[in-house]
Amino acid sequence: MNDFIIILLIFVVTILFLLIVYAPPRREHNPNEPTHEAPKERRSARQVQRTSPIRVFRTFLVALFGGDDPVKTFECEEILHRTSRHWIVLLQRGIVPLMIALLAGALAVYRFIGGTFIQPGVRRAGQFGPVEIILVALIVVVLFFWQRSAAIRAKDKKKKKPTLGIEFLPELPYLFGVGLLGLMLYFRLQGGEVFYIQPFTTPRSDVFNQLLLLVSFISLIVFVYVAIDWSNDFLILTPTRVIFEDTELLVREIQQELVIENIQQVNVRADSYLAYLLGYFRNWTQRIMRRLGFRSRPIEQVQAVYAKIIVGSYSPQTLIFEYADHPYEMQGKINGEVNKLRRQQNVETLRNLIENQVYENKPPKSATPHIEVDTQEASGLLGWFSHPNPEVKPDGGFDALTWRPVKLFMLQAVARPYFSFLLPALALWIITRLGVLPAGVALLIGVLVALVMLFWGLWIREEHENDKFILNIREVVDVDKKPFGPESSRRAPLSAIQNIEFDVSFIEGLLGYGDVIITTAGGAGKFTFEHVPDPRGVQATINNYLSYYKRRETERTLKGTLDLLQQYHKAQIDHNELLGDSLLNNEAVIALISSQVEAKLATELPAHVEREVAEQVPREVGRRVVRPLRREFGRSGLFRRRRIR
Repeated sequence: MNDFIIILLIFVVTILFLLIVYAPPRREHNPNEPTHEAPKERRSARQVQRTSPIRVFRTFLVALFGGDDPVKTFECEEILHRTSRHWIVLLQRGIVPLMIALLAGALAVYRFIGGTFIQPGVRRAGQFGPVEIILVALIVVVLFFWQRSAAIRAKDKKKKKPTLGIEFLPELPYLFGVGLLGLMLYFRLQGGEVFYIQPFTTPRSDVFNQLLLLVSFISLIVFVYVAIDWSNDFLILTPTRVIFEDTELLVREIQQELVIENIQQVNVRADSYLAYLLGYFRNWTQRIMRRLGFRSRPIEQVQAVYAKIIVGSYSPQTLIFEYADHPYEMQGKINGEVNKLRRQQNVETLRNLIENQVYENKPPKSATPHIEVDTQEASGLLGWFSHPNPEVKPDGGFDALTWRPVKLFMLQAVARPYFSFLLPALALWIITRLGVLPAGVALLIGVLVALVMLFWGLWIREEHENDKFILNIREVVDVDKKPFGPESSRRAPLSAIQNIEFDVSFIEGLLGYGDVIITTAGGAGKFTFEHVPDPRGVQATINNYLSYYKRRETERTLKGTLDLLQQYHKAQIDHNELLGDSLLNNEAVIALISSQVEAKLATELPAHVEREVAEQVPREVGRRVVRPLRREFGRSGLFRRRRIR
């Protein structure tokens, strides 16, 4: 019965450690205080696209064989255009495992049906057939490339040093190839066969054949993995941003993006002869298909079929998508959206400001940016185990969000002090049962160890709670505070943000958390929101705040210009530079304006007519035209007024 006290102590301390981990965090504000409900931006719920096997396989088939992609939206935004890697990337990455799979499988089948290698005396000596002709042709081809390579190296001998300091090292592959082909030719002329299938042999499946089949199967799996990984890299264009999505199946997912209004230029770099050769081949193929009647669409011009797309911004951040399929089409689509936005943005914003500020004299409607993550709090007992992350705090009519790392990492850290208590407690329980130590002394030791370890657990919790990532309408803040000690924080205004990306490994994707990396200008550097839940939603929320901030800055600048124009308008009225309605209805003012216009015509019009006639027509014709005009103007009194003045 005495050892039961130790078991009870273990149970109580276990409950206390669970409370340390799952107790509600300290509130940044009082949840019961009244809040200002600002209007939200109207937006449908965000659709998180997860990498399911069906979606991956469907994307792979579309990338490999073409066709319409059924996915038309990306995070509730319409996909205007999307390009993927060219199939040349699949060829480069998958040629080695595919060749290993084919060679190992063919060799296993060849041995299974009784095939052998280097079998002498199975054919008539001196027989010269098609195989021998092919071997001779291969020897000639290798000798030709050998001589060509030697000539090129002789020209560059003074410019380049030999590889590893050995001059004959580049000759070894050609020498080995010619020697091997020559030995095969000599062996066949002596009556031997390099590859020979023995007749009337029973199929065999030994350990070596099974090993070959295993190698072929593993290589085929590697090729399929490479193919699926190739088909899941995209450059996506939406109405608001350009996204580079790089998904490594079962490893991680990385997403980078640039907002359309931040894009400065889009360049295409095609520096591969193979890309242009494939372009010529595609052009010829389309011409042949069109002549045969199998193609109705216009023929594309000759250009590189794949290239590197470089999307530059007004900051040092760039998006680089290599081996892009149809790169010039993607470049045109992005430039079209950038030009469209630049034409519409300032005009629409200024017009709305004039309508609201001048004619209706009311401030523009302001809606808070949309939050793309779950901020609802669970009620009841479940609320103890499921806390909102991020926590939402009102901040001047807007929502400030505070993220903390997921509870899993606190649980992992608290496991160290817990097991540091559990192991001594179990040892004390065993000693008490054996009667080596009295139960009271064991309980006292256990309580002391429990107090120390609980303090250690509270220290870890405090450190976890003080590790915060804050986003508000003005800036991002990374707070790192030691328990009961100093605090350090880094801040960067939203205007300094250059790039937002998230990094999620396979395990992190299954557990629903990841890292969000924010690149900023200036001395702030990179901000990494580590181990936050739903990193894709965090990235989308930061983008919404950034877009809203830039819209507010544009409106503030245009509003300043509008205020200046209003003050200038008032100053013109004060200095009588503008005519009001009362003046326009005054007959004296109207008569004064009429007399001034008539005097201006009398002074300027005749001289202007004479000057134009003198410049445009010959002198004799001008005299005949000007004399009647003078008589006509004289009758009307215009010339008389000119002489008087």
